[in-house]
Amino acid sequence: MKKWFAVNTAPHQEARAQLNLNRQGYETWLPVFTKTRRHAHKTETVKAALFPGYLFVTLDLERNAWTPINGTFGVRRLVMQNTKPAALPASFAQDLRNMTNEAGLIASPRHPFASGDKVRIAEGPFADLVASVLDLPTESRVRVLLEVLGGSVVTTLPSFLLSRAQ
Repeated sequence: MKKWFAVNTAPHQEARAQLNLNRQGYETWLPVFTKTRRHAHKTETVKAALFPGYLFVTLDLERNAWTPINGTFGVRRLVMQNTKPAALPASFAQDLRNMTNEAGLIASPRHPFASGDKVRIAEGPFADLVASVLDLPTESRVRVLLEVLGGSVVTTLPSFLLSRAQ
């Protein structure tokens, strides 16, 4: 049975890793979104990886050889759990694909948050923690301030992982 697995890529090499994995016959998916960036007094809209440094590959561990993935140009390694690749939760890829528009981009709804709002993190290592919104660097990301282990941590998260804290 095929499942989705995360592949850690070299910095800014998501597209290269995807191309090389596709050439080897693997089915991959690189979720992207559009962002506006300013550089050298120019503003341009570009596609960027939703999860920088990661892409996804579907495998049947019983039938597919997965060890060649680690030797592919642009790939650092498959995300592992003990000695086997760690499968993503069944609904993860489907939920992300449901957010994709016809052009293959993650739809970027307008932010429901503003600076100073209190938000709750839905999943991941910071699940259920409440954070304060610092700013909104892109259409789909939110920079938050977390109070963790007696200190403050600033991190940037996808907005779909956040909900208003009560």
